Order: sequence, then C-alpha cells, then structure tokens
Amino acid sequence: MFHQPHRLTAIAIRLRDPSLLHERAGGWQRIPGAQVVTSRNDGHISEPGGVVRTLLFSIALVAITVSVLGVFNTLLAAVVERTNELAVMRAIGASRWQIVWLITTEALLLAGAGSVAGILLALAAGHGIEIW
Repeated sequence: MFHQPHRLTAIAIRLRDPSLLHERAGGWQRIPGAQVVTSRNDGHISEPGGVVRTLLFSIALVAITVSVLGVFNTLLAAVVERTNELAVMRAIGASRWQIVWLITTEALLLAGAGSVAGILLALAAGHGIEIW
C-alpha cells in the first residue's frame, strides 16, 4: 500500500461509533496510494461471520429435515409391521382415534427422546467441537 515490500499492507480499524464511518473513511482516502474498504458487522451475508452463520443455519435446517423424514420413515415401518396387531385392536373394539392416538404418542415419544439426546450431546460436546 505504501510501496514498502514485505511491510505493512493493510490496516483494519474498528470504530466505537459506527456513525463516524463515512467521515473517517473520507480522511483515510486522502492518503496517497490508500484504498479504503468499509464494512459493517451486522451479520450480513457479505461479512465472514454472516457467511458462517448462514452456512451453519443451512446445515441445521438440513439436519432437522433429515431427522423429521427419519421419524416419518420409522413410524411408517412400525405401522406396516404392526398391521395385524392394529387390525386385532380394531376387531376387539379400539376406535380409529385410539389407534391414531397410539401412533401419535409413539411419534412424540420418539421425537422427544431424540431431541433430548441431541440437546445433551450438544451440551456435552458442543464447546469442544466449536474449538476444534
């Protein structure tokens, strides 16, 4: 920047008062050979932190989608596997709503157990993974 090979090439400055950004940048632009790049760290996608945050949110969204589909698949397999048992329950007097309630309760317990296990794993290993 100042025609000094192997010397200072860039300076990063953080202002305590972001409203002074344009005023300060104008002063720095008057330095011969200086190029001023301004940015604000509001979590926009253009910021490095914003990109990481967006990527992690996308990964979490995919993980949740896969989890929901896994629960649906498990429940479908359970219903198909227990068709005879459910038919016997209907034959001895169980209503459709009782069968639906049974399957819904199983789904909620399965999802709840998975959520609790995921939260406990995140609390136990999250900090170490973040550092890594």
